[in-house]
Amino acid sequence: MPAEPPGQVSRANRLWTSFIVLGLCLVIGSIAVDFLPNAGAGFNSFQLLLLVAGLVLTAAALLLRRAETRRALRENLRKHLLASVAISLVSLLLLEILLTALGVAPQYPAEVPAQSYEAAPWWTCDASGCHYVAERIHEVCENRSVTAWPCIVNQQGYYDTQDFVAGDYADASLRVITLGDSFTFGLSADAGHSFVDVIEANLPGSIVWNTGISGIGTRQALASFAAFAPLLKPQIAIYGFYVNDFDDNLLPIDGYFVGVDEDGRPIGIRNHRVDKWGNVTKLEQATALYYHEHGVDPPSSEIERLLGLTRLGSLALNAVETLANASGLSRQVRHEKRLAVTREYLTGLRDAAAALDTALLALLIPSKDDLRAGPGLRHRAAIALFEELSIAYMNPLDALDVKSDYAPEHDVHWNTAGHQKIGALLSDCLKAFQATGDLAACNGVELP
Repeated sequence: MPAEPPGQVSRANRLWTSFIVLGLCLVIGSIAVDFLPNAGAGFNSFQLLLLVAGLVLTAAALLLRRAETRRALRENLRKHLLASVAISLVSLLLLEILLTALGVAPQYPAEVPAQSYEAAPWWTCDASGCHYVAERIHEVCENRSVTAWPCIVNQQGYYDTQDFVAGDYADASLRVITLGDSFTFGLSADAGHSFVDVIEANLPGSIVWNTGISGIGTRQALASFAAFAPLLKPQIAIYGFYVNDFDDNLLPIDGYFVGVDEDGRPIGIRNHRVDKWGNVTKLEQATALYYHEHGVDPPSSEIERLLGLTRLGSLALNAVETLANASGLSRQVRHEKRLAVTREYLTGLRDAAAALDTALLALLIPSKDDLRAGPGLRHRAAIALFEELSIAYMNPLDALDVKSDYAPEHDVHWNTAGHQKIGALLSDCLKAFQATGDLAACNGVELP
């Protein structure tokens, strides 16, 4: 075979020198990954893959930089193409067997077990959002056929003793509607001692309607307000915004499957998946159950699932996932999507309240981490959104204590003491609102 022309040799040498540099960068990068933000401790499978790839690429580039080696390789490939393909396939198979012997598990199961639960007859989702079915709740409470759930439910299916119906409320000193998730619902507080109960107790003659439902976001708050505020004509709406509302807002309003397990306990499982890029996909119930129980995200496509059935494919998927997380790119994309959809729902809630001449106050609920390490990204993002949209907000960050005001470690909610404290702060705020007609006393970050 004729020798390569000098110009072609020079270009080839530069190309393979570039590959040598790239290979060395991969080797160095396999070590440098440990110094990236949010990197886990130890030498993980992604770093191993990066190291091996860098060493192989460097060695191959060093060999192929020689014209004689490239010429011999081309000749051998022409003569032994089928053998080369066969050797490559056998090598991959042997590597897969080796990984299996070493106990490396595939990312996804070969088959998702067929498992399903009946939907709970005491739960429904409609134009007002997701809520309980009053008559079914009362039946179950009387029969005690299901454990661990509220029996105080009004006719609209919300945790309130008062029905959300049109009436003559002119005699009430103040009409308040509260919106939000499990914090507003009163989870982890003693019965009758949530911050909503405290407000009503501290403002004699007032009416406070509670539309709080666990596991929901701003979309449901908007739906509940639109359904009931025209009937109740509240003077003020208090929306309890917790930082996980950013995630809940990516899901459809019926983003949870609610049922009863074999022991009679209520279960709630997300029947939609939000991947690392913020894309939402619907899950079959068995799939949602399996991945929920095993603590992993289901595959976003059939190709990803097939790759994840093998050990080599799982290593590759893990490498891509780790690189996306380490670079912060996927977090940024997902954060921007959270912001966009939350901004949309907050704008809708603000405008709906203004149309009814209802003052809107957002109660920004800090997480335990916000108290321990300072306001996190989502906490700060919520404040920025409230200020951007001119929504009055109360931020009780400086008024709360993790040890005394929150439930035990694995429960993110306020305990009774925390609810009492927030209820007192909101009561003072509402008394000032009654006197002045505005929320200046409630709005802002600094609280005593």
